[in-house]
Amino acid sequence: MGALDSVNAIINGMKKVREVAQRIHDAELQSALADLMMSSADLKMEIVNLKSENVELREENSALKKKADIRAKMRVEDRVLFPTEEIPGYGSGPFCPICFEKDGHLITAIKNPNTGRWFCRNCEIL
Repeated sequence: MGALDSVNAIINGMKKVREVAQRIHDAELQSALADLMMSSADLKMEIVNLKSENVELREENSALKKKADIRAKMRVEDRVLFPTEEIPGYGSGPFCPICFEKDGHLITAIKNPNTGRWFCRNCEIL
């Protein structure tokens, strides 16, 4: 049973106890139960928020691992990145180091035949 299921079970149990409290006309018990139900609802929302944050952090972690794996397969030469081994889904390079560091994207750099300098069509820097 997950955390949300547990909180839902607690809330349902409190509703039943509240119904009993209403039948015996115990205002103090009804008030205490109302407070507990509010706290349970707050807890439920916090669990939902934490689950959402967990998903975001897992995705971010996965992206950082992928970037680190790719970085380990690169060497810098003449201010651009060249793969030291094949990176599935990408060409042989060279790649713009600025776009890779900034966004994790492997953008092919192009050498200007007139100046001999590398150029990136994406960030226009190099």
